[in-house]
Amino acid sequence: MINRHISPALGSIPIQQLTPLRLQEYYAGLIRGKGLSSNTARKHHDLLNLALNAAVRQGIILSNPAQRVDAPKVRRPEIHYYSMEDLHRLLRLAEGTRLDILIKLAGLLGLRREEIVGLQWKHVDLAARKLEICSVRTSAGSQVITKEPKTSSSRRTLHIPDILAEALIRQKKHQEDCKAYLEDAYVDSGYVFTYEDGRPMRPNYASELFTSFIAQNHLPPLTLHGLRHSFASIASAKGIPMYDIGKALGHSSPATTSKIYTHLLDPDHKDLLDRLWDES
Repeated sequence: MINRHISPALGSIPIQQLTPLRLQEYYAGLIRGKGLSSNTARKHHDLLNLALNAAVRQGIILSNPAQRVDAPKVRRPEIHYYSMEDLHRLLRLAEGTRLDILIKLAGLLGLRREEIVGLQWKHVDLAARKLEICSVRTSAGSQVITKEPKTSSSRRTLHIPDILAEALIRQKKHQEDCKAYLEDAYVDSGYVFTYEDGRPMRPNYASELFTSFIAQNHLPPLTLHGLRHSFASIASAKGIPMYDIGKALGHSSPATTSKIYTHLLDPDHKDLLDRLWDES
């Protein structure tokens, strides 16, 4: 962000001469000139605001010009998700394929992509039917970074249902077979979701595989993250409270869950009104 955009556009301007108007022109140039989304432009604003706040604290400038501009507005993307029927169909089609584990972890537990590709066998207890989310793997350009979950609430322990336990057992057996076949060429990485040679799967490639699988099987369009939304939607339809759904998803607060899903799960407030005027 800095090297490709901010430095070429603003780097030659002495920081004391950086004005709100110049920042406003920069954001407009990102959206109109370079075709970036307003959401991406907002990330540029947030980064500049952070840096300029540090400059104020250090006495380099008296005030932060980024706080005197109209920040690019964040537009929440439309959320797509599967019904229970669609999810069951997907699960049946994926049974026994290389995507079986990926789809079950996302659709049955609501895990994020980085949590799935970061899951290690040492954090899976099949006997106790529990798994722990302790690390994630994310893409940063061409690099893959392994780190701890971003919040304490993202670190969580989840129950493993029978259908997932069976898939995990098959996955472990498949990895053992690959290891026996490849011998020294096998990389014993310790990750659950891997390539055939044992290397942990690249996060972006996992998404690409899923998107291709959806298209090849003529299923309704859905992203891998859409399985997480499907989990939340189906859980809500089953009457599970929003608070408990948020805990399972690893949200930092109930407000986060409500902000994302309230209008998605009951857009016309039909359920609320039915309950309010139910005379029985």
